[in-house]
Amino acid sequence: MVHNPPPHLFPYSVNPYMEICRGIDGPSQITAVNTALRNAVRRRLFRLNFLVVLKIEPSPNPTCSWESFTNQQNCDFLKATLSQAIASGWVPILFSTAPIWSHFFGSTCDTIPTDFNNVPLLWYANYLANGKVNETQSFDDFVPFGGFSVSAGNVYMKQTGGNVTVPLCNNPKSTAFIDYIWGPSI
Repeated sequence: MVHNPPPHLFPYSVNPYMEICRGIDGPSQITAVNTALRNAVRRRLFRLNFLVVLKIEPSPNPTCSWESFTNQQNCDFLKATLSQAIASGWVPILFSTAPIWSHFFGSTCDTIPTDFNNVPLLWYANYLANGKVNETQSFDDFVPFGGFSVSAGNVYMKQTGGNVTVPLCNNPKSTAFIDYIWGPSI
């Protein structure tokens, strides 16, 4: 059993965020990340939160692309990956958008929320045009997809702006990318 260090020893906590590589066995990816994180916790490098974000997006890496698989194959892969994440003690949060979900899964994975008892949760993106931040702090803009719905309580948060460039330390040559997120419990 892994015990997190007391907060006063190392106050940083980590929520893993991983892009699922479709060309590699999903459960193996979860096991490898889980082992590495638990080893870091044992060395008291940080406290581990067990919310993990599994990113489902197109990949420029051909090995990690979802494109060459059928919707059913992608759904089976996702279900196996989610099963391993849950068995590892994680609460998975899927990051996706309606168009991406539809492209990779069609309607084959629309039972994911009920299959897994409303776990995973969903983090969806909704940006305004021209990189402007969508500051609406509600889920009123959510259009159901993948079996997720606000009324079922499995929509967790939304990303309202992404890759916004901001200067660091008032130095225009030193910048960072910031993603804006909102959720009722965040």
